[in-house]
Amino acid sequence: MASASSDDPYYESEGADDRKIIVRMLNYKTTNETIREYFGQFGGIEKLDLKLDADQNSRGFCFITYHDPESREEAIKAGAPTLDGKEVIISKAIPYKDKMKTNRLFVGGIREPLVEEDLRAYFSELGNIQSIKLIPENKHERKKGFAFIEFDTVEAVEQAVDKKNPPRGQRHEINGVRVDCQKTYPEE
Repeated sequence: MASASSDDPYYESEGADDRKIIVRMLNYKTTNETIREYFGQFGGIEKLDLKLDADQNSRGFCFITYHDPESREEAIKAGAPTLDGKEVIISKAIPYKDKMKTNRLFVGGIREPLVEEDLRAYFSELGNIQSIKLIPENKHERKKGFAFIEFDTVEAVEQAVDKKNPPRGQRHEINGVRVDCQKTYPEE
C-alpha cells in the first residue's frame, strides 16, 4: 500500500489548516507554475491544489499549503497580487468542517395551519431559540412557506439536520405538516 504524500490530492499533513490559503478570482489561464512562482516567494509550498473542472480547465481558484504558518501570514500580508492580468483575492482557508458550523436553520415547506408558535414549541426542544423569522410573500403578510430560526448554539442546528450538510437536509413533521430543514449561513 502506498503511503500518503503531497502527490495525493486528498493528502493533508498534520496541522495543514494553519498553513493553508485560498486564492480566488484567478485568471482561467493561470497555471500551477505561475501560482508557484509568485506564492513561493513567501516560503516553501507543501501542496498546490489548482481546482479544475471535468474538462481540466481552471475553475478560477486554488488552495496553497505552506510548510509553515509564517509563510501563510506573509502571503496574506502582502495583499492582493495581479496574476496574468487579474487581481486575485487571498485569504485563510477555512476547513470545511468549521465552515459548515452554524446556529441558523432554514425551515421550508411551512403551510397552514403552522404558525410561528408551532415552530417555536417544536424546535425549542433542541435548544434555546434566539429568533424566528417567517418570510412574508408580499405586503399582505401572506407567508412564503419558509422561515429562518436562529439558535444559541450550533449543536441545536446539528440535531435539527441530523448532522447533514447542505444540500442535504432533514425532514420533520410538525402538527401534521412535513417541513424540510437545512443549515443556512448569515450573508457576509
